Amino acid sequence: MRIQNSGRSADRLVAASSPVAGHVEVRAADGSAAGIELPARGTIELKPGGPHLLLADLKRPLAKSP
Repeated sequence: MRIQNSGRSADRLVAASSPVAGHVEVRAADGSAAGIELPARGTIELKPGGPHLLLADLKRPLAKSP
């Protein structure tokens, strides 16, 4: 997943939600739940081993996208 910040100042992703999860945690690359920095006019990629979202209490299995 990619997130783009088209604003002129940096921002921080601190919360997320999903209809398939009871709750979602926003995790930095080091695994901390401190949120994810979004650089001004920049893009970040969420992926394993880097910044990511942790979906907990899944309501159904996730399907792999093509």
